[in-house]
Amino acid sequence: MALFDGVNAPSPQGQSSVRLVVVDVETTGVYNNDRIVEVAVVTTSPDGTILDEWETLVNPGRDVGPTHLHGIVASMVSAAPRFEEIAGALSERIHGGVLVAHNLPFDSRMIGNEYSRMGAQLDPGSGVCTLRLCGERLDLACARYGIQIGHHHRALADARATARLLTAQAVELECRPATVTGVEPRVGYRTLRRELAGGDGPPMPFLARLALRTSHWGAQGETLQYLDLLDWAMGDGELSAAECEQLNSLALELGMNSESVAAAHEHYLRELIAAAARDQIITRAEHERLTQVALTLGLGTYLVDEAAQTWAESSRRIRINDGMGVCFTGQATYTDGSEMCRDVLRGIAGSLGLRVEESVTKKRCDLVVASDPCSLSTKVKKARQYGIPVVALADFLCMERGAEVLVR
Repeated sequence: MALFDGVNAPSPQGQSSVRLVVVDVETTGVYNNDRIVEVAVVTTSPDGTILDEWETLVNPGRDVGPTHLHGIVASMVSAAPRFEEIAGALSERIHGGVLVAHNLPFDSRMIGNEYSRMGAQLDPGSGVCTLRLCGERLDLACARYGIQIGHHHRALADARATARLLTAQAVELECRPATVTGVEPRVGYRTLRRELAGGDGPPMPFLARLALRTSHWGAQGETLQYLDLLDWAMGDGELSAAECEQLNSLALELGMNSESVAAAHEHYLRELIAAAARDQIITRAEHERLTQVALTLGLGTYLVDEAAQTWAESSRRIRINDGMGVCFTGQATYTDGSEMCRDVLRGIAGSLGLRVEESVTKKRCDLVVASDPCSLSTKVKKARQYGIPVVALADFLCMERGAEVLVR
């Protein structure tokens, strides 16, 4: 494939070979004020050889948008890193590479908007838009070329499919590498990957990623390299004997002593704790998970226990009284996944003697019912700010008049 003849995309290590950086984002919408909720990067050579894969959910700081399209719900991103936390890791992969995407103007615009919000800048260069090359949706183009797309609208699955689709093209294009400026190097690039969906295939194995660590262009310092590998190895909350051995070997190779490794482990744990406490609640399940991570990393549990005590999950219940004002937020669905219209919810509220409010105010709203209590919607944020109880929709649907309900 003579796709990028004459293109020189230097890396920080002085390499002159072309890197193709295939990106895909899932977002809350399509406008400039919308945010990224998942991003994936598949880095390949011009012949299609995969050099690196990277993905993470992103906390958008607002509603997650069309869950029916991307399959992401608020609880999945509540502990995910914010964009500014992953901006450095993303820029390392983008900078100096030729951007590729299926609808490149959209993906580059959404990524560029995120960088602009933090005072940085993405110059997408002159990349490759496979949508323009193929002239059809990604799923249709992949079907035409016999490419398995896996779980459509999952960022990594779409990026992998786009990479394969590009390899199937036989055209010559003039391209210019992308650049990212204004992003400060940051240690501790934590990610949060979505659980595997059927047919998408396994993520890059830990040991394979270890072998490719030299492909992390622009990585800053031995701690960063170590934490990046640790993050992937800890994806299941455990470290196998083989993973421990490889991490120890990496630490020795990087010149890290036991004190610096312990400091890196503590840094990683503190980031996880901060992410779990972002919604001001550390649930029992989160407490157990963090404790497991701390013990796996050879750390004591005092940091986890201290945070869990500070952000303990509420066991408070409130009684539902006639005349209370209730406000709904989020998309309600029946057990079969079909949408439950607001008129149904209003009817249920009326049968419970409640008054429906359209907005959250201190004077008129006594209760907020959320389809997902972990939501970062404006209504839930205001409720927590005003001290208004938030209850789960599932609990609300089971309520009886005058009964008590658990505050989430």
